[in-house]
Amino acid sequence: MRFPSARRAATVLLLVLVAATAAAGCGRSSMVGRRVDDFSAYYNKFYNARQTFNEATQPLDELDQSVDLGVYLPVFVPPTQVQNEDAFSKTIDKSADLLRTHPGSKWVDDALLLIGKSYFYQENYVGGERKFREVVGRNGPLEGEARFWLGRALLAGGDLSAAEQHLAESLQADSLSERWMGHMRLLLGQVHVRQGMWTPAADLLERGVRGVRDGQTRARALFLRGQVLETMGRYADATRAYRSAAEERPRYELAYAAETSALRTAVRAGGRRQERAVFEQLRRLERDDKNRDKRPALALLRGQLYQAQGRPGRARRSYESSPGAGRSRVGTSTTPTGATTAR
Repeated sequence: MRFPSARRAATVLLLVLVAATAAAGCGRSSMVGRRVDDFSAYYNKFYNARQTFNEATQPLDELDQSVDLGVYLPVFVPPTQVQNEDAFSKTIDKSADLLRTHPGSKWVDDALLLIGKSYFYQENYVGGERKFREVVGRNGPLEGEARFWLGRALLAGGDLSAAEQHLAESLQADSLSERWMGHMRLLLGQVHVRQGMWTPAADLLERGVRGVRDGQTRARALFLRGQVLETMGRYADATRAYRSAAEERPRYELAYAAETSALRTAVRAGGRRQERAVFEQLRRLERDDKNRDKRPALALLRGQLYQAQGRPGRARRSYESSPGAGRSRVGTSTTPTGATTAR
């Protein structure tokens, strides 16, 4: 009977030793423990850098500015709309530290992109371009996003020909997701607007929207397409584009600009039934309480619509009933011919 008892005692002792060794191996002083701590610290730094960047750019997601019809609306909000130098500097420093301490990490591309985007919002387009090219050159899963941001940096820096060439070449790639292909089509459409190339701009804006899910981006792209079509004199198509922009349920100012622009182009497109529908929609806008502050501008718009119909008497009475409307930023042009200058 001793033999089995001795064997059991040896087994118990062995299990105790294994458990003690495992516990010691997971301690902070062990190699495994240090690796776990290093990884946790690294991930926390990366998470904090990304969180700092997201907080700095959050105002872009909530932007609700009056739309100036005298310029073409950019699909993607310009970097000048974000003013948070300190947050972007912190993002750059944290991300650069991660790259120095963990150059082989799977988050290298993410850190490079964060640095590039931060440079972009600091209006350091050359620095941003350099980081975006690094990510593109690594041929990783973030290549499509990096190509899009590289196009943005080239456009924001004023190099239209380089932006056009880069985006056109990127759209020939087979490995990019439809999401980033859609974004790059919209961006190339915006480049063509700057170049005054109306037909390819309208085509790219239409095609690009199909690959983009974000409603705010879709609304801006559709509104810009409406402006382009209006410039081309394609008023019926412009009306449809403006209405489509409003149907995306953008924020108030863009929705208001889209709805009123659709009325203006619908009248220019002609047709009695169309005109009756236009004035019915205008009355609904005038009665809507959320447009209370816009009523002087709506009275001015009514005058513009009468003027476009060749009814100067009614137009004059509408102008006279709209005190202060001339100071409104939206729909105040006395010749509603759409945008005339590009950003």
